[in-house]
Amino acid sequence: NECSKQIAKGIMPFLPVFMRAAELAKLIPNIEGEAIDLRQLVEVYVGQCIRQLKFPTGADDLILELFDLDRIFICIDGLDEAAAHQELVEGSIENAVKDAAKSHRHVRMLLSTRKHSYDYSRECLRLLDFSLVHLQPIDKDRRFNMIRARIPHEKVEMFHQQLASIFGESSSVSTTARMSHTNSELMTNPFLLSLMIEVYKKEGAIPTQRVDLYSKQVEGVVSRCIQRRVAEGETNDDLQFGTLTGDAAALSLSIEFLE
Repeated sequence: NECSKQIAKGIMPFLPVFMRAAELAKLIPNIEGEAIDLRQLVEVYVGQCIRQLKFPTGADDLILELFDLDRIFICIDGLDEAAAHQELVEGSIENAVKDAAKSHRHVRMLLSTRKHSYDYSRECLRLLDFSLVHLQPIDKDRRFNMIRARIPHEKVEMFHQQLASIFGESSSVSTTARMSHTNSELMTNPFLLSLMIEVYKKEGAIPTQRVDLYSKQVEGVVSRCIQRRVAEGETNDDLQFGTLTGDAAALSLSIEFLE
């Protein structure tokens, strides 16, 4: 794969690794020992992805090597969904940050969680080294403006119709009424709505599953990067882009959105 090719050329790639806390919680009982570190969490999660054919065989060795070289960006989504294992997961994160600080290394990490859970973790003196970014929901007017600004006028109505179909709303209701009564995270989260718009513009259809939404958009991100670099004069042999699938895709989108 592309990461292996880069390493062979002496280039250290930078790999995003996206993990769902709810899935981590199911895997933690399989880890031996009382103390669990962040590297073990990455190892067991990647191993599960290989068994599910989301990652190719051998990806675990490569990802752990990059972990040891501080060349991965870890994203843990839904930290509060780790349930009974949340404290353990947060403890492994805390220890990784402290160990890295002592040895003047870097831990690159992005966490998502609900506010009440974050507040509780802070009260327990966990996650104190992380900066808080609160993603506010968008209201109806801003949602309309966002859609009108990004989608050609002649395609806006079809976009609304697909949304209505996904959310199970009656097509007989006017577009304005349908949109105002939609109370879904996909409609109030500016990041997710932005992804839906971009995928719709490219594919002409909105994925019904969030994981498909991420996967489709990351293909667009990689494609744009390749086109930009080709325009700058690089040949196909010079390009260092691999194809990210499944969970890895979502983090790439998070990075692009934050930039």
